[in-house]
Amino acid sequence: MGAIAAVVLVMIVNEANDPPMKILVPPPGDVGPYVPITSVVEVVVTQPTDPTTATTKVPSPQQPGQHQTSTTRQPATGQIARTTAARTPATKTTGLEPPAPPDDGPVPVIVCPNVAAALPAVPAGAQTEVTRELRNLETWLAEANRRLVASVGISDPGFVHNAILGPLISQRIASLDRIAIAIGRFGPRPAGLERLAPCSVR
Repeated sequence: MGAIAAVVLVMIVNEANDPPMKILVPPPGDVGPYVPITSVVEVVVTQPTDPTTATTKVPSPQQPGQHQTSTTRQPATGQIARTTAARTPATKTTGLEPPAPPDDGPVPVIVCPNVAAALPAVPAGAQTEVTRELRNLETWLAEANRRLVASVGISDPGFVHNAILGPLISQRIASLDRIAIAIGRFGPRPAGLERLAPCSVR
């Protein structure tokens, strides 16, 4: 009985120890003072699990697209609860530029015959007046093209001819006539210059 009481006392004391102590207790029937101990039984007394010491183990981050598993140990039952969460792959982004607006085609332009190339030799006395008229023809054509670009989108089919081409042709007819007169003062008057007046839109 003395050995049993000692074991019980040591077990009570061992509850407060960390880590637990190992106690060697003779097996039943071998506790008598005159019976030799032929074997021993190893008794390990463990402390109950402290709920505050429960830990959660989370593995290192996984690669995108793989599953991530976290292991949680419950303090009361000691069972293991596994939670599997699928990591959603990151959305890929592209560096593509937004589509370009549709091409409406080439910008329309007014084209007129080259008057300077079609003139005969200009006498020296008519040179100043002819040069002035040639410069006017270039200015009027440039202005007509600016108005043509600004008129894109106008639904009136006769607008370009009536508001742009018509006035331009009239200006050219008058200018070509003055050129012919200036040259005729100092030499033969050129004929047929009026054929250079019409222009077209391309």
